[in-house]
Amino acid sequence: MSMNPFFGNLEKQINKSIERALSNTSTSFTNPMAGASVDSSVFLGADLETFKNIVDEGVNSNSQDSVFYGQIESAGVEDMFESIDKNGDGVIDEDELRKAAMSDGNVDNLSVLDLKGIINSMPYSNILKNLKSQIAAAASKNTSGSSGLYSPGMSGNQTTQGKLDNLESQEIPELEQQKQEIIDKAQQEIDAKKQESDSLIQQNQEKLNELGEQYSAKQDEINECDNKISEYTTKITEAKSEKHGYEGTLSNLEGELSTLSTNTGDEEKDAANAQRKSEIESQIQELKEKIAQLEEQIEEYETQKQEQINLKAQKQEELQAIQDEIDKQEPMLSEQLQTIQDEIKEIETQRDEQVSAIDTEIEAKRDEALGYQKELGERTGQLQSSSLGAYNKEMGEMLAENALDVAGTTGWCLRGVNNSLEDTYGQRLSFNAAYQAIPALQGKVAGYEDLAAQFQEVEVSRDELSSLPAGAIVVWDRSEGHEYGHISIALGDGRESSDHITTQMTNRDAEYHVFIPV
Repeated sequence: MSMNPFFGNLEKQINKSIERALSNTSTSFTNPMAGASVDSSVFLGADLETFKNIVDEGVNSNSQDSVFYGQIESAGVEDMFESIDKNGDGVIDEDELRKAAMSDGNVDNLSVLDLKGIINSMPYSNILKNLKSQIAAAASKNTSGSSGLYSPGMSGNQTTQGKLDNLESQEIPELEQQKQEIIDKAQQEIDAKKQESDSLIQQNQEKLNELGEQYSAKQDEINECDNKISEYTTKITEAKSEKHGYEGTLSNLEGELSTLSTNTGDEEKDAANAQRKSEIESQIQELKEKIAQLEEQIEEYETQKQEQINLKAQKQEELQAIQDEIDKQEPMLSEQLQTIQDEIKEIETQRDEQVSAIDTEIEAKRDEALGYQKELGERTGQLQSSSLGAYNKEMGEMLAENALDVAGTTGWCLRGVNNSLEDTYGQRLSFNAAYQAIPALQGKVAGYEDLAAQFQEVEVSRDELSSLPAGAIVVWDRSEGHEYGHISIALGDGRESSDHITTQMTNRDAEYHVFIPV
């Protein structure tokens, strides 16, 4: 069954209610310890319907037996019948009666002590279910005034139950829904901001890629200018070298020309000199034309080289502009992202403040509900039996109190539990792994009999683990990924303590055992 989270706290009242029921004399019946027992033979051969009729008649008898039968009713008539009917044939036989009546050593009658033994063998989940149904039944019977089974002073149960139901079914769920809506809305806004952040990062990356392509293209253009400048420089050098060669040749020819004379008086020599002079003058004219052409070419190369130098300077300026744009992207993105992060923090802060306010209100409602449950438990005189009937509230709360002092580590659960056990009982579970504590607490390991005697193993469903009473020890067997198992002490409020305090573990894929202080 899935148990109401508030109802689990009512367990803490069970032992007190039992002690009160077993020690006080009410106005309706005598002390149950003075002789609250019946001849076991009245149940011999009874089926479920007969069993129910016997219990009902006993409850309405207004005698001291009504206490005995009232305990059967409060524990759950059908569950009690099934616990006695061990073979499940639907009829209580002699052997089953004998086993049920053995707790007090007298097999001829069923006593309160016998009932406790039967109840302690019942599933924990059934007991809690019956416990709550008894509260509702108590309120119903009290308003009609039809039963003397319940103690005086129960007026107002129906109103209290109504307030409790309203808190549990309406007020608290509405607050929790409102809280969830705030969380969901904030998460949607945060997700939108994160999408905006991702979009900015994407846009920034695309922009950087575009600028990178532009930078690379511009660098190629600059390299092209460098190549052309180098090409023109080479051409200028070659042209100047060629010009220099022509100028040397020209100088030699001019020198030779200056030495030639056509007036030597030697007609043959003068004719030869005149011929040579004509050749030289022709060569000089040709050389001067070539030199002039080279000078024009050099000038043109110089002009083209300068144009490339100027173009390179322009390209370099454009490249620097691209680099500046690239450098600007990161701080701009950082600023935009920081703005978004600040907005997210503001959303989270507002969410946390609103959630905290609702949590405070929920906590107040829960405290109010716990108060109503306690009131119902105290008003209902039939909270006399449960599978926690043997639960030692004083030792349980002492163990839980000692378990509040934790190291704050993880991975040392057995050490943390041992510290609490030693502070409470003066003994430790000296094992290497948590799961090894199971047989020890069951009394199956030599040297731990005294400690095991302080605890009783009970059956608890996973849904009920978070509602365990203070001091209950939960030991998880080893499983895949958890070779050492786990051990913890319930704090009685849905939390567990080992070497640190956290929410009670309920969903590990492993077998578990629950031991309550007795």
